[in-house]
Amino acid sequence: MQERLSDLMSLSNQLSATLDINDQTTLKETVNDIHSRLKMIAAAAEHHEKSLLDSVAIWNDFQVCESAL
Repeated sequence: MQERLSDLMSLSNQLSATLDINDQTTLKETVNDIHSRLKMIAAAAEHHEKSLLDSVAIWNDFQVCESAL
């Protein structure tokens, strides 16, 4: 994901030089919006992963307790 974001930023910089000021502004806003959304998605994915790993740990503890009975 980070590599694609870097590619997007590089392409945006190359395109920006060929655009008028209004289009440059629109492009920057769009790229910043995409960047913000990707950061939120990555944070949500990390949170979800942690939740799943916590659930796996609980399940493993349950199985150990169950087999001890």
